[in-house]
This record gives sequence, C-alpha cells and structure tokens, in this order.
Amino acid sequence: MEAYTALCARVAASFADISREVNDAGASLREAGRSDLFDAVRTLQQHEKEQLRLEATLQVLRKEHAAGRWSWQRQLQAVSLAGVAPRDVRPSWAANCRVHDAQQPSLLELAGDEPPVGCDCGVGEPTEEEYQGAVREATQARQGAVTGINEVLDELRQARGEE
Repeated sequence: MEAYTALCARVAASFADISREVNDAGASLREAGRSDLFDAVRTLQQHEKEQLRLEATLQVLRKEHAAGRWSWQRQLQAVSLAGVAPRDVRPSWAANCRVHDAQQPSLLELAGDEPPVGCDCGVGEPTEEEYQGAVREATQARQGAVTGINEVLDELRQARGEE
C-alpha cells in the first residue's frame, strides 16, 4: 500500500508540474492573441480531469465489487458456502445495524445457519441494480470525456495546420 501511495504522490506532483507548464503556455498564447487556443487547452484539461475522476470512480466500484462486500453478493454466495458461518462472510461494517432491530431474521438465519452478528439488510450500500447503473453511468460519462478530448485535439490540430 505504501508503494501505491508513493506512486500516487509522484503522479500528482507530475500532474501539477504539467498543469503549471500548460498555464504558462496559455499565458503565452493569450499574449500572442490566441486566446481561442488557450480556451481549447483549458477545455482539454477539464475533459482530462473528468476522465481521470471517472476512471478512479470505476476502479473503486470494481474493487468493492471484486471484494464481494455487499449483502446482495453475500446472499448469492451463501448458497455455495455450506458450513461457513454467516459472521465469516459479513464484513466488519455490517456487525451492527442502527436502522433495523438485531432480532429481525436475516436470509442466512432463515436458511438455518447460526444467528448472524448483525443485520444483513444492506442499508448504506448500493443494490446490485444501483451498482450496475453507477458503472454504466460512469463508463458513459468517461466515454463522453474521451470524445471531448478527441474533439479538442482535432481542433488544436486544425489550428496548427492553419498556421
């Protein structure tokens, strides 16, 4: 994890350096009377920032899904986990539910397993449909950002060809 954190810090520092260079170039473009190109570069930066944010969002969603932490995933897994106690498949954050009474039977209890440590209601987590919708929405928005990047790059190429 430390290596990942160090890598993130180096990448962030590199992005900051690049941003300063782009801002300096933008000031030069404005001084040269080409504020249209400066505006195009700023738009490009905004699209790239959005693409990066959406990619991070998708990675977090996929990581959480791969970990199998959500109750709707555990309910599907419960069928294939014969002999595994419910508390072994429940993450620590689900140990107590402040919304529901702990006496309410969970799906795992109804299946005849020993009583769970806490509620299995899934409050505070996405449903499977919400997860799929979030992935779909972020993927579409990321594609929109990529399209915007390509359009601005085409605009900049055309401007370069006109000179």
